Amino acid sequence: MKGEDVSLTVFRFNPEKDKEPHYEEYTIETRKGMTILDGLRKIKDEIDGSLSLRYSCSSAICGSCSMKINRYSKLACKTQIADQMKLHGKILVEPMANLGSVKDLIVDMGPFWNHWNNLKPWLIKDPNKPEPTQEHAMTRDQVKAFGNTPSCVTCSACFSECPAYEVDHNFPGPAALSRLYRFSIDPRDAAHKERLEMAGSIDTWLCVRCGLCVEACPKDVKPGEMITLLKEMSVKEGQVQNIGAHHAESFRENIEQFGNLNEGKLVFDTMGLIGALKKSPDAVKLLLRGKKVDKLLGDLKQKPIPAIEQVKQIYREMVKKK
Repeated sequence: MKGEDVSLTVFRFNPEKDKEPHYEEYTIETRKGMTILDGLRKIKDEIDGSLSLRYSCSSAICGSCSMKINRYSKLACKTQIADQMKLHGKILVEPMANLGSVKDLIVDMGPFWNHWNNLKPWLIKDPNKPEPTQEHAMTRDQVKAFGNTPSCVTCSACFSECPAYEVDHNFPGPAALSRLYRFSIDPRDAAHKERLEMAGSIDTWLCVRCGLCVEACPKDVKPGEMITLLKEMSVKEGQVQNIGAHHAESFRENIEQFGNLNEGKLVFDTMGLIGALKKSPDAVKLLLRGKKVDKLLGDLKQKPIPAIEQVKQIYREMVKKK
């Protein structure tokens, strides 16, 4: 069944010819059930053969066709044109963020794969043990603990949306860290301690739990939640000598004891005296912008809020659940 004519605004950039990226608009005749990938292939086949994009299975399995669609990272093969028109009234197609366009909608996946491989996302056997003679079967509960991490198709949608990587390229990204968690709890793996040391030493704690990776993931892996579990596990097993762990513990203690946050104390607990002093230029900037001194330095006479017992009860219940 033929549908209406729809215009797609597409990011274009050919480094051999273009000094700067630009956008081109293409109008195509749609049909019921047509995806963004279908539309782009129609443009390439019938209108402009120079359009470059990456795709393979067209079934949301390979993860190749990830791109920005109306500013959100999605699989083009899974995203319906009609749905996007209903939501946004337009179709804007751009390359994934945080990766850089090689040509048009094709991005450089190098940064994604470098972080992925650095965390050794594969089973590591004990070199001191003989080769297994039979399959190492896992229990249902052990498999269930993986969540949906085995479903990851490495599409990099989460990586594209991640503000932590955008700010600091040392952050490995949601996909790599969720895979690190998956192998950290695998009973067949012999590198559990090494993996937790990775979680404690790398910039895992740069994750701000914004939830953008969870929203972007087409396979419901929930990478942000896996990163939280990885942090909790690393702390429980003694990987606490890092700023992120200090920050989390100080935050927890402050709320549990007083029911509100003492910002100044949080800075000193997290970074130590010397580290906090190194941040004094930033403190001056905050003061000049109107930050109150007591908030900046911390309330030395901090008192619990009136409902502090209710807060403590919440903490006790959280401990019981764990």
